[in-house]
Amino acid sequence: MATLRSGMQVGGSDGGGGGSGGEVDSRDRGAVQAADIKEKRNARTSKVVFSSLILDLLGFTVVLPLFPALLDYYSKHDSSGLYSSVLSCVTYYQHIISVFARH
Repeated sequence: MATLRSGMQVGGSDGGGGGSGGEVDSRDRGAVQAADIKEKRNARTSKVVFSSLILDLLGFTVVLPLFPALLDYYSKHDSSGLYSSVLSCVTYYQHIISVFARH
């Protein structure tokens, strides 16, 4: 006889099937199987979420050190005016929330 994590006992050596001795009937076995499937699905979902977070973290750690150099490059070589318009929006937002840039 095997004991599950839930404390339920499955199988038996008596070969009887009378339901005595704490055996699990077919409905309970179906519920246990459904719980096992749900547990495996939750474990798989957790692995996917964890892997996605690790990839996201690695992606930001690669790009963020390059960000100041990119800003410096576009401040000098911007011909479309996009950098200056974004910079004016950021400056305006800083003024609204009373945070001023340090020079």
